Amino acid sequence: MGNHFDQIANVYDRIWHFSNNYKKWMLTYILEFLEFNVYDTFVDIGGGTGAYTKSISSKAHLLNTPFCIEPSVQMSNVAKINKDIKIFNEDGNSFCSRDLKYDKVLLKESVHYILDRKVFWSSLYDRLNDDGKILIVTRPQEIKMPLFNEAKKAFFQSQPPYKVFVDELKDAGFKVNVKFYSYHFDLNAEVWYSMIRKRFMSTLGKFSCEEIEEGIDEIRNSVKSDVINIKDDIIFITASK
Repeated sequence: MGNHFDQIANVYDRIWHFSNNYKKWMLTYILEFLEFNVYDTFVDIGGGTGAYTKSISSKAHLLNTPFCIEPSVQMSNVAKINKDIKIFNEDGNSFCSRDLKYDKVLLKESVHYILDRKVFWSSLYDRLNDDGKILIVTRPQEIKMPLFNEAKKAFFQSQPPYKVFVDELKDAGFKVNVKFYSYHFDLNAEVWYSMIRKRFMSTLGKFSCEEIEEGIDEIRNSVKSDVINIKDDIIFITASK
C-alpha cells in the first residue's frame, strides 16, 4: 500500500473527492455509528492525509487530540501539516503494540491492508477502554462503480468478503452490527476518467498507462454519455467491546 499512496499523496484528497455532499453523507454515518462523546480518544487507522480524522474530531467536538495512523511516508507528511491531529507513520499492527488506551477506532477503507488480523483485533480489544467501539467502513467484493472489467476483477481479488471481518471480530470478543447503504450521484465523465488515470483506488495501481487508457475506452463504449451515474455501496461494520 505504501508505494502506491506515496505516489498520489499530494493529490489524494482531490482525486478521492466525489463531492461535498458525499463527504457529508459519509461523516454522518461515521458519527452516528461511533457515538462519540467529547472526552473520547479517537484513532483513525489508515487515515491517509488526516482529512477525515480532522473533520470527525471537529464535528464530534473532541477535547483530546485524535490519532491518525498512516504507513505511507508521503501521506503522513501531508497529514503533519495539520497541527490538530497526532500522526503515527506506521501500520495498524505496529500502532496497536503501543501501550496506549483509546475509545473509538475507525478503519475507513483500510481494513483489507491489515496483516495478521487475529492479533490485530485482539490487541485492539485490549487497548480499547470499556464501551469502546470500532467502525470498519468497507465495500463489497463486487462493486458497482463504472470501472473496466479487469479493474473490477482486481478489486474482487484484493477485497475479502465482509463476513470474514465479522467472524474475526466476534471471535475476538466484540459484539458486531452490520449496516448496508448506497450513495448515488452523477459525475462528469471526464472527471471520472481523470480519477482513474490518477489511480484514485489502490487497485488501479497495478495497471500500466496503456491498460488504463484501454480500460477508459471500455467504459466510454459502455456509458456513451458525458455524465456518469455512480453507485457506491458501503458496508459499515460496528464492533463494540
